[in-house]
Amino acid sequence: MNQSAFRRIITLGFFLAVACASVSAQSIENKLSVKIPFDFVVGEQTLPAGKYSFRHLPGMPDKLAIQSADRQARAVIWSTLTETRPAPAKTTLVFRNYGAQRFLAEVWVGGDKNGGILVQSRVERELAQHTNAKTQTISFADERQQK
Repeated sequence: MNQSAFRRIITLGFFLAVACASVSAQSIENKLSVKIPFDFVVGEQTLPAGKYSFRHLPGMPDKLAIQSADRQARAVIWSTLTETRPAPAKTTLVFRNYGAQRFLAEVWVGGDKNGGILVQSRVERELAQHTNAKTQTISFADERQQK
């Protein structure tokens, strides 16, 4: 097999792998849907107030995908799965506040003892060095369960 044909096969394989990953990411079932009444930061992105769904990517339980209901705002961030006993009764999101900026820090689903602690971004680590953070724990109703 000549080198040109080999490169084409490798390139085609790469694009097929990307396409398959994209299709499987679109078929993820929503784990949580909440309405957040304020702007907040996830990783390096500021997301506007609104309704969001949270889910783990298939085969990647350490990646949390966050997407607005209108699909205009989205982020993917690393998270560490953690277990708590007992399971929280209500869905809870924990934010760290630095002045007017709120950084999403933890996600806990009501009734599930497994939660996610989000990895701090470079921006948040820099703010933490110069500012005292206030932790704000807010309970949210899962929008899927209210229908």
